[in-house]
Amino acid sequence: MAATLKITTFVKPVHNPGQSFFQFQRLKLSSLVSVALNDHPLRRIPSPLLTLVGLAAIELLKITQVFVFDQLLLLQLLVVYVAFSRGLGAGLNSAAMVWLYSAYYYSQPYKIFFYSLDNLVHLAQATVSLPLSAVLVGILKYRSDLRIKEHIERVKEQEVAKVMAKSEKQYRLLFDKNPQPMWIFDSHSLRFLAINTAAIRHYGFSREEFLSMTVKDIRPPEDWPHFLKYTKEGSKVRTETGFSQKVEWRHRKKDGTLVDVEVKWSPISFQGKDARLVLVNDITARKRLDKLKEDFMSIASHELKTPITVLKLLVENQLQHYYKRKEVKLAELAMVDSELERLTRLIDDMLNISRIELGKFLMRLEIIDLIDLIAEVVKQMQVIARSHKIVFQEKRKVIIEADPDRLRQVFINLISNAIKHSPAKSKILITLKRQTNNVLAKVQDYGEGIPKEKQPFLFDRFYQTKESQGNGFGLGLYIAKEIIDRHRGKIWVESQVNKGSTFYLTIPIRRKH
Repeated sequence: MAATLKITTFVKPVHNPGQSFFQFQRLKLSSLVSVALNDHPLRRIPSPLLTLVGLAAIELLKITQVFVFDQLLLLQLLVVYVAFSRGLGAGLNSAAMVWLYSAYYYSQPYKIFFYSLDNLVHLAQATVSLPLSAVLVGILKYRSDLRIKEHIERVKEQEVAKVMAKSEKQYRLLFDKNPQPMWIFDSHSLRFLAINTAAIRHYGFSREEFLSMTVKDIRPPEDWPHFLKYTKEGSKVRTETGFSQKVEWRHRKKDGTLVDVEVKWSPISFQGKDARLVLVNDITARKRLDKLKEDFMSIASHELKTPITVLKLLVENQLQHYYKRKEVKLAELAMVDSELERLTRLIDDMLNISRIELGKFLMRLEIIDLIDLIAEVVKQMQVIARSHKIVFQEKRKVIIEADPDRLRQVFINLISNAIKHSPAKSKILITLKRQTNNVLAKVQDYGEGIPKEKQPFLFDRFYQTKESQGNGFGLGLYIAKEIIDRHRGKIWVESQVNKGSTFYLTIPIRRKH
């Protein structure tokens, strides 16, 4: 792979117009020769071993006398090959080894290191020519490799410059043509470094005005201390996408208008500076709509629940009256009371769903006795559901930190579901078990049960089994799970068809803030 890359690069070098034709062709030829020598299989043999192999081949030719040859010329060619393929150091080592062989070769038979006059001349020639060849060829190789390396670097630089220019052009296009306001600012000075067209159009400042400002200039003064704190702490924030989580701020336009924005940022290097790329989404209209929804739900809660509460109190008073006098209208009043209770729960569910979507589903934590809370719920539900026996016999106090109103909602929902899906005169069992850090609560019925394939969807919003359709909107368990999740607990179900269901929930004894 490396050889292929080199050949491709060398065969098509970038021709400099200032370079002569002959210089260009010589560079091209030396490049090809260098590649041929450097990538030859013999290149992997260590240079001393290569020299020994060459000397063995020369000795074999001498013994076999295949053809007449100039011994000194072959020895010089061996040194030249090693020097050109491996460099000056390897060439000098090869020259030393070849000289030792020459000293043996030119000595008289059976008298090593004794020479005739002619052979002494040949040895002197070898002594001079071998290291000289190694030095000259080694220097030639070094210069050739240097020129080839410089040529490769020029080619790489030109290619990188082309890629960078193309990449920068694409980046500029994506940045400047993005329909959402974007900018880049210096992380240290907080000065704007680049602004896209959408930001200029949205905020009303010109590009020149933006580039002379800092991010402080587009924020109301009261938000500035919080922003400074966030920039210090938020520098450590990272996500899988490289951008920070969405953060809501208030920005000031040129005409002084304050807008609500949702901001995401990512750290980048820009013009050699530590900077941040910012993506802005104006959410002013959405915030206004959320406020309208919140106001509407607040009014609806008051206007709808007030008459229902009055009616319920009147019905409960009449129920108590009829219980004492044992009048025959008891069943009808009980039905009215049950329907009012159901309507109240539906309104509460719809209001809670809206609060969850608006982020207004707040938790008010208190130190409470869970036993008292459940006992109160059981007493309330038992009045409504006289056809079932709700059993709760825990006596010892269980003190936890929780929102009592929200937990009351959870237990009312679980007990109501148990009543709806179990036969008359059956029991609803509620038990508590204190664990190391949690309280485990169980609400168990002996009703129709829930098919296994439907159990994973029970806590989804608006999900209803076929048996429960017409009894609500499928919001109760979804809200119950939301409440338990916000208490940092868990809720789940175990059920068998025709044997009943048990809903489990855990609540931390002390919430870690």
